[in-house]
Parts: sequence; structure tokens; C-alpha cells
Amino acid sequence: MKKTGLLAVVLVALGIIAYFSVKGSNTSFSSDLPKDFFAADTTKITSIELKSIKNGEIAISKEGEFWKLTKPVVYQADQSKVNAIINEIPKILINNPEQSNNPEKFEKYQVSDSTGTFVKFLAGNEVLAEFIVGKSASSGVFLRQPNKNAVILAESFNSYLFTQPSEQFRDRTVCKLKAEEITKYFVKSLKGELTIEKADSLWVVTGSEAKEKTTQADESLIETWGARFANLFASKFHDAQSDFTNPTLSVKLTTPQGEKTFLAVEDKDTNFYQVKYSDSEQIFLIAKGVLDSYNKSYDELKKQEQPKKK
Repeated sequence: MKKTGLLAVVLVALGIIAYFSVKGSNTSFSSDLPKDFFAADTTKITSIELKSIKNGEIAISKEGEFWKLTKPVVYQADQSKVNAIINEIPKILINNPEQSNNPEKFEKYQVSDSTGTFVKFLAGNEVLAEFIVGKSASSGVFLRQPNKNAVILAESFNSYLFTQPSEQFRDRTVCKLKAEEITKYFVKSLKGELTIEKADSLWVVTGSEAKEKTTQADESLIETWGARFANLFASKFHDAQSDFTNPTLSVKLTTPQGEKTFLAVEDKDTNFYQVKYSDSEQIFLIAKGVLDSYNKSYDELKKQEQPKKK
């Protein structure tokens, strides 16, 4: 009898759990979000708007085939970062509909005006989708539609793509020069003034002092210089004015397209140089470790004689 009674209790408990599980899975909610959260054609997107208390307003618009940041500054956008957002959109699927319909819980799920990130996708003036990205949890990401109270749980996706600061959307490319086309460098640093140029197929270096005669340069070092200018990227951006009257380092190089100049001054209390490139109005922040490779003396740049074998 005791075993029969215990079995009955267990069956009743399982029945109650099953009832509420089914009931919970069919919960109705006020949001009109389908499971396929973003059903619109992503190829129609022409602009993206992101807004939060933390990052301010960010606007990105498509101009021809390329994306451009238009707020808070006007600057070429990092195409891969923008495309990553667009590619992430189809991954936003509704996992478990309504988590709450109580505005007092907006802060808990970080979907309030002060804690969430407002996201809007447009095709011209037509709004394709808009939502607020909230807190990420192990079970997914909380979302809310503007002017609605329903807090929705979406399956996990890379929500950071939507909540990153505007600087992350800026194209960090400083220059992409063809290393093989560079024929001459003139470098002025704390270690002196040097001219490095190609003589036939060899690089030679000449110093500004009388004793620093023209001699063969260390080819590997010069090749490293060219490789860096072929893909030179900034770590950050410096949007304030700077004085480049007396730069810590200046590099002038000759290419078939003319002379290109890089001026660098130390960024106080950081491990960066502020850099002005002749082909851009922007001031870049570049790690000192990158540009210090150009801060060489005559003796460091000339080809070292190999010790003779005995």
C-alpha cells in the first residue's frame, strides 16, 4: 500500500509539471515578434541607427557600395564590422516569448531607455525593424520593442556587435602602400637624419654626419618597413588638434604616386604616438612599438659585416 501511495504521488507531481510546461510553452504575449525575428530582406538595408546612454547616437549609412559612419563623426566605416551586424540579424530567433510584461522589470533585463541599446534598420525612410538589445544571459539575450512592455528572450547571438562604441565602427586603415614601389625613405628621429634609397636592386643608407658614408643597408630591416606601410592600421583615433611642428619622428617616403609623409609625436602618458599622414586629415594613435622600428641610427641600419670564418 505504501509503495502504491508513493507511486500515485509521483504520478500526480509529474502530471502537474507536464501541465505547466505545456502551458508555459504556449504563453501568449503582446509582442508581434515572430520566431524568425528579422524576416525582411537584409540586402535592402541602407542605414543603421544605434543609440544608448553609454555610447550615444551612432548612425551608419550606405553610400554606393560602401558603408560610412555619419554620427557621431563622419568617417569611413569598417566594412567588415557593419557586415558582421547585418549577417548577425538572421540569427536573432525568439527562444521563449514573454519573460515579463512589467515596466518595473525593464532595468533588471537592461531594456529600459537608460540601460538598453536602441537598434533600428532602415531602407530609405522605411523602418525594417527596431528593437532594444538588453542583457545577455546563458539562456539568450533579452529584447524589447520600443513602446511595448513585453520583454522577449531571443536565442543567443553576438549582441556586442550592436552595443560596441562608435570608434569600433571606424575604419582603422592608415595606409596600404605597395612595398615594392617604395624607392626612398628620409627618416628624422632622435637618433639623427638618414636617407635610405634603392641603388639598383640594393638598399643603401646615408647619414647626415660626415662619417656616415653611403653604405649597404640591412635589407631585412628595410623590408620590414615596407611591409608595415603596406598594411598600417591605427589602434585608436585622436580627434583633437595636435602640434606637429617638432615631431618626435618623421618619415618621408617616395613612391610613383609622389611623396608620402608621416609625422609622429608622443601621446602623453600612453604607449602611443599621435600620427599625421599626408593623405589624411585624421590624426591616428599608433602603438609606439610599431613606429619605433623606424627610430634607428645609422649604425643600426647599415648592413652588419659577418665575422670571417677561421
